[in-house]
Amino acid sequence: HGRIAMMAMLGTFVHNNKWVFDGYISPSQGIKFSDIDSGIGGLFQVPASGLLQILVFCGLVELAWWPATKLDGDYGIRLGKINNWDQEPEKELRQKNAELNNGRAAMMAILGVISQEVWLGQNLYEQASSGNFSPYVDTAAGF
Repeated sequence: HGRIAMMAMLGTFVHNNKWVFDGYISPSQGIKFSDIDSGIGGLFQVPASGLLQILVFCGLVELAWWPATKLDGDYGIRLGKINNWDQEPEKELRQKNAELNNGRAAMMAILGVISQEVWLGQNLYEQASSGNFSPYVDTAAGF
């Protein structure tokens, strides 16, 4: 869940900055990537077949590349000195704890982003540009 939440936060930052793919998300329905709203509302604008493709791809990644049965997070990929756990075993525990903690932080972050969007009706970009980060005080109106 932590990795999914990290990707969700990355997607929030990318999509809220209006970085989108050129072209069509659904050529048969005439829907462009730029037609999809940012925020949680955009999820409901993606055609069902597109959501199914995303789920199938994620399922293949989970089953074939990063199997969910591999609970220790070590998939045998070595990136030089970044995760050379065989030579430096103490680094393994620190890096795994860092990934867990970053995943937990991302889960809380995406929960907060979605909650505030539902509560206030503004996506993260709109909240930041208006300074409206409190659900109890309307800072945009000045009270």
